[in-house]
Amino acid sequence: TERRRMVAAIFVPSMLLGQSHWTPPSPPMPPPPPDAELLPLSPLPPFTEPPPLPSAPPTRPPSTMVLCSNACMDHPDWASDGWCDDGGPGAEYLGCGLGTDCADCGPRMVGRPPTMSPPYFPPRALSHPSTPGPAAASICNNACSTNGRCEDGGLDSVETTLCPYGTDCADCGPRPALPPLPPPPTSQPAVQISGPCTLSPDSVCVRSPHFGGRYFNSQTCLISHVPSNPLYASFFHTEGSSDYVMVNGERISGHVWPTGVVAGDGTLQWVSDEAHTERGWEICWVDPAERMDGNLPGGGDAVRITMVLTVSLSALVGLACILCCVCASIRGTGPSHTRICL
Repeated sequence: TERRRMVAAIFVPSMLLGQSHWTPPSPPMPPPPPDAELLPLSPLPPFTEPPPLPSAPPTRPPSTMVLCSNACMDHPDWASDGWCDDGGPGAEYLGCGLGTDCADCGPRMVGRPPTMSPPYFPPRALSHPSTPGPAAASICNNACSTNGRCEDGGLDSVETTLCPYGTDCADCGPRPALPPLPPPPTSQPAVQISGPCTLSPDSVCVRSPHFGGRYFNSQTCLISHVPSNPLYASFFHTEGSSDYVMVNGERISGHVWPTGVVAGDGTLQWVSDEAHTERGWEICWVDPAERMDGNLPGGGDAVRITMVLTVSLSALVGLACILCCVCASIRGTGPSHTRICL
């Protein structure tokens, strides 16, 4: 029984470990005899550094790539204008990305290590010359005498400007071409009047016929090329609902001119009927406070002359009355003085 237990204790674990048959254990090693001589251990070999790892192979330079487009994202109008603006070799200005001004700079190669520091580019105005090009990129001639001083009025020139711009090239160097002068502003066409209406002496107002007196019945005027400024009426008296000034299709009559009226189509039309008349009107496209021809109700010379004539006529009438009184008094003193009053 004890032997069976020993066999089972050895055989069962062997089967659990996957062995198909039982292997008896090896007998234990016998102990060394007491008089056995112990041999010395052999020394370990000296420690040496392991050889260094091989160095990594040199990296290959990035492959080159060609850039050629005319996008110029920051300033699209600078592309294909005759000036190289991408900041690469030979560029005049730095306004476009490298390779985005291909029409002016040519294709650009990228991916190579830089061989020199980037060049300095002077600032460029946002407005391009309207007709640039390689031939007009600079001005350089020596029409002016050279004396060792830059005198053409450009940058770095001395205080005296004796030479026209770009004609002292030996002393100043080439000058960038100046942009052409802007075209002169278009002038406002002169106001045109068809009919008996008139312009004021300073040509900033239009007046009703016979301004300074009453206008006549059955009159019409057409005023064209009126400036697109707010219209002011320095004087406005018409027969209500019958005699009117038409602006933008609206009839304006009476004694009040609305503020802020602008002739959208640049025309005014005056119409009077066949019945009643008034003193008329003066309509200006300049603020009356800015005018220089007086502050009278009519704002013009015609009103001034009319009022002066009225005052003069009143004075003459008064003087005539005085003379009549004098004549009457002299006539009553005796027949010898009757010839004085006659």
